[in-house]
This record gives sequence, structure tokens and C-alpha cells, in this order.
Amino acid sequence: MPRPAWIGSLTPVVCGLAAAIVTAIIAVVLVGLSPMALTLALAGGVLGAWLGVLIRGLQCPQCGSKDVRKSVRWLWERPLAITLLRPYRCQGCYTRFWGPI
Repeated sequence: MPRPAWIGSLTPVVCGLAAAIVTAIIAVVLVGLSPMALTLALAGGVLGAWLGVLIRGLQCPQCGSKDVRKSVRWLWERPLAITLLRPYRCQGCYTRFWGPI
């Protein structure tokens, strides 16, 4: 029996939504992404995340220092590259957090 035509058109939408949900769960649970960074990345998109960084600068969520550098992205974190976020490390308190690329 042939499949209805509308099933084929919904497949990319469902797969994209499922991928976004899985990525968000991984970002929060496994990586410890701050809710603010996740909100900026998912709700505001890349533009919203970049605007936030341009307005206030990238700063540590723990101590508020602006002395941060890029951190190494580990193998299990590489799939999170699709969220256009990357890890950073604070030079003051050594907290690792995620922010926009």
C-alpha cells in the first residue's frame, strides 16, 4: 500500500524538531550549558546570541569576568557544533561554559 503524500512532506520537519530537542537535552544535561546561553541560541537564533555578546561582551556566568578564552571541544561535544555554540573557559575562576561562536 503506498504512503500518503503528506507523510513525505512532514518527515524533514519531524526529524528537524527531534534533532533540536535531542541537542537541547544534550546541551543542558551532559554539557551543562547555561539556560541563558541555550535560550539565546534556540529562541533568538544565532543573531540573538551574537547581539547579546556584542552588547554586553562575553563574560563568565559564574564570576562575571570578561577574561575568557576558547576551550577545547571534546569528541562527544562535536555534534553540538550544529547549535553554533562553542565552549569557553574563564581565566579567573576556570569555569567552563558555552557561548556563541
